[in-house]
Amino acid sequence: MQYVGCIDFTNKDVLILGGGDGGILHELGKEGPASITMAEIDEDVIKACRMHMRTVCGNSMDQLEGDKYKIVIGDCVAVLHEHIHENKLHDFVINDLTEFPVEKSINGYNYDFETTSLITELSLKALKPGGKLLARGNCMSAYDYRNKFEADVTTLGCKFKRKDVHVPSFRETYCLYEIWKEPGASV
Repeated sequence: MQYVGCIDFTNKDVLILGGGDGGILHELGKEGPASITMAEIDEDVIKACRMHMRTVCGNSMDQLEGDKYKIVIGDCVAVLHEHIHENKLHDFVINDLTEFPVEKSINGYNYDFETTSLITELSLKALKPGGKLLARGNCMSAYDYRNKFEADVTTLGCKFKRKDVHVPSFRETYCLYEIWKEPGASV
């Protein structure tokens, strides 16, 4: 992930949402964080990557728990709710999920969040003061998603920086976001 090497993770508490291929966990582990929690819903993805993608994950997922990391097999929404409820807040939340916006008026979903992204709102609530959400947006060609995501972040009273990075394996340019709460933010 493009954030590693650009942001100082030394002695920071990090929560990774998704990340089943182990690449973020493996690279981040080299950066000296205090702790890493990774919430991945699909244990079969972890097992397959452990076996077939060692160049990506190294030995970082050989065990579900190590000295400074823990892999939680479960829904990241439940993990976010748990961490918020227990006031177990993080310096960084890294969103490595595939998301799509949910329009209540169109889809009729019953939810109690302000924007089209429950994950974004919960992630921001799971941050320590001064913490940052690092999110992989969508590809540049998904301009509707990008515009809606950026509007949602602004609606929540947050600021962001976007870095556009070409991902050769997807043959697309993706938007990577660094998001932080401003004083008076609604989350």
